[in-house]
Amino acid sequence: MGILTLIDKPYIGIPSLLVGLLMVSTRYMIIINLNRKYYHDFIWFLGFKKGKKVYYENIDYLYITNKSL
Repeated sequence: MGILTLIDKPYIGIPSLLVGLLMVSTRYMIIINLNRKYYHDFIWFLGFKKGKKVYYENIDYLYITNKSL
């Protein structure tokens, strides 16, 4: 298996490589802009942002956790 799959069976190896690159490059992000009063909650993959900006009046609390796999 491994790198030989790309050469021996490219119809399996190339899609697997592309899916792997997509999985490695995908990030969940949130940007909080305190001056303009919005947060941008999005998923970043391959340089593209998919999400929306949400405007708010005030923030009651902010809970931050670090979760690793």
